[in-house]
Amino acid sequence: MKKLDSDFRQNDKKGYFRLFTSTSICYIPVKNNRQKIFFLGTGVVNMLNQFMDEVVANGPEAVLPQNLDDQWLDMMYAASKLFIRAAAESAEGNENKEYDFNDLYSNLMLSSVMEILYYQKGVIIRSSKIEIPEPEIYESILCYAMSVVYESISREADMVFPLPSLDTIFDRERLFEIEQSNPELTRFLKKIVLEEGTISSPIAEGPD
Repeated sequence: MKKLDSDFRQNDKKGYFRLFTSTSICYIPVKNNRQKIFFLGTGVVNMLNQFMDEVVANGPEAVLPQNLDDQWLDMMYAASKLFIRAAAESAEGNENKEYDFNDLYSNLMLSSVMEILYYQKGVIIRSSKIEIPEPEIYESILCYAMSVVYESISREADMVFPLPSLDTIFDRERLFEIEQSNPELTRFLKKIVLEEGTISSPIAEGPD
C-alpha cells in the first residue's frame, strides 16, 4: 500500500489544500483562503500508516464508528470533541475559529470521513483529484464526529442507538432523531463534549 506523504501542502488552487491518503489525493477547502502548510512528524505519519493498514485497507465500512476497536475509537473521540465544540461555538455566534487538522487524531478522523465520501461518490480508482465543497466536508465531519461520540457513549454507558451505515452516517436528521428520542443523550453531550452549561449541541436545532 502506498504510504502517506509526511505533510499537507497548500497547492495552487486558491482556498484548498491537498490531502494525501493511502491511494488518493483530494482537495479540502480552507476557510478564508488562509495559506497554510501542515508538517506532520514521523510518529504521526507512522500511526496514520498503521491506521491505513489496519482499518482503511479493509474497506469503507471499517471506518464506521461501530466497527472501530477501542484504540482507534478513543483517538477519534478526542478529535470529535474538539471539532464539535468548535462547531457549537460557531453556532452560538462566538468567535468563528478555523479548525486545523494538524494533529494525529484529527487526521485519523478526516481520513475516515474521506473514505466514506469516496464510497458515496462512487470513486473506485482514486488516482484522480476530487474537490469537496466546504459546506459538504464540514457537515460530513460534524456528522461523523457526532456518530463517534454516540458510539463512545454507547460503549461506556451501555446505551443503544441506531447504528449508521455508509449511506446514512452523514444524515443530520438521523442524528437529530436519535437525540430527540434519547433525552439523556443531551446531558451526556453537554457534560462529556461541550463542557456542561456553556454551549448547546450543534445538532440540537435539527437539520436546516
